[in-house]
Amino acid sequence: RGLVRRGFHVLVLARNPSRGRDLAGSLAPHATFVEYHADKLDSARNVQRIMRDRALAVLINNAGTMGGSKSDTMKVNLLGPSALTLSLMHSMEIQSKQERAPSPLVVNVGSSSHLRAAEVRPNTMNSDEIDSNLAAYAESKLGLMQFSNILRRTFPWLLSIDAHPGLVWTPLLKNHFPGAKMMERVGVSNLLYKTPEGGASTILAAVDTARASYANGGQNDVSKEQNWSTKQVYFVNMKPGGYASKESRNDTASWEMWRNILGPALKGLESNTHSYLEVQDRHSLVCSSGVLPAGKETNKPRVITSP
Repeated sequence: RGLVRRGFHVLVLARNPSRGRDLAGSLAPHATFVEYHADKLDSARNVQRIMRDRALAVLINNAGTMGGSKSDTMKVNLLGPSALTLSLMHSMEIQSKQERAPSPLVVNVGSSSHLRAAEVRPNTMNSDEIDSNLAAYAESKLGLMQFSNILRRTFPWLLSIDAHPGLVWTPLLKNHFPGAKMMERVGVSNLLYKTPEGGASTILAAVDTARASYANGGQNDVSKEQNWSTKQVYFVNMKPGGYASKESRNDTASWEMWRNILGPALKGLESNTHSYLEVQDRHSLVCSSGVLPAGKETNKPRVITSP
């Protein structure tokens, strides 16, 4: 709703057709529903086909799950947003070439839980174990921030921002706590957690600040000083400068994550999106420069995705 108030036409991507259509209908005529499943590559391709040669100004990667199997957590929280972003890169590139228009923006919705992860492990991708301690959730959020770093290194015309909405009292969080109903009855949830509107305020602040900073294809003094186009920007509590781990912005760690996780898992995108090949080319350049040792094909994990 905040995006509509800012003059955007919103594509509402949701896996539940009934709820997705209801939400888009409540925002009519400024929203369109598209069924989307973050754990399926074909779903990202479908969104790409719908966009065709239309410009995309802002992409907010908010898909998320927690408490299920480790492999599902990684597919939805990391592979899905990465696949969608690369699939829509053509539309964002069109936006970048429009005269006197703000630079295209990707907002990857993160979490402070990334601080609990030191790396994204290939074994996590293939594990059917339940993520009871949310370690896989932490890895997925670290991986998403590292993907933001990869975007900055590969597509200099694209602005990529990470944003942590805080602990938000949504079904995602409620379903993980057996005492959620009791917390609501005694009013504890209102004291400890943000409302969905409160969580959204940080995402909207990231959009507002970025578009104001990069309006008309330029940068204001703040964005120039902070090198937003090349350095990590992490919004927390409606402003940049949130505390993020060194692993989340480390180039070597980010490219290793691409080589071991995203590159093999998203290989199905290479036939229909040039952006995947651009990232692969950038990865090869980094390897040949000696910054990152070349990996062996036999070490690449296998991830089952929808064809």
